[in-house]
Amino acid sequence: MEDYQTALVWKDLDQISPQTVVVISYSVTSADPVKGSAGASGVTDYCDRVELTATATPNPGYEFVKWSDENTENPRAMVLYSDLVLTAIFQVEVDAGNLNVCISGNSVIVNNSPYAADIVIHDKTNAHTTSVHRTSSPQTIDIPEEWPAGDYIFEFDSGNRAFIVTKE
Repeated sequence: MEDYQTALVWKDLDQISPQTVVVISYSVTSADPVKGSAGASGVTDYCDRVELTATATPNPGYEFVKWSDENTENPRAMVLYSDLVLTAIFQVEVDAGNLNVCISGNSVIVNNSPYAADIVIHDKTNAHTTSVHRTSSPQTIDIPEEWPAGDYIFEFDSGNRAFIVTKE
């Protein structure tokens, strides 16, 4: 019995600390399952971390925008050292070539993907300027009443597309 206690392999056994196992929880989900799904694959648990790949898959007519932590990589390899809740954010697929505009007096009716970039409206000197958040399609946008009569530029997609509306 004393032989194993004096053997080099066993003699310091009572001084070895047990390995600490860190339990890391994670959740990879979609903000709106109608628009798409999200999940984790290739999950490997280690004592101190979890390695996985987060993937967002849009449904037809939708596109992946970003993760809840503002990262846009998809799929995304991750190493977790602490708990994580990650949500995929989707939007209606933007069709940059499909823009239909109807001008009616001081109003403009815009038809295209409902979550296209905001519309910037300004006069030629930028003395009057505003940004209109896209919320639906079609969407009616009015030139502010307090702005004087004249030409106003409506810019879409960071200025890549624009048209002029004359306020009477």
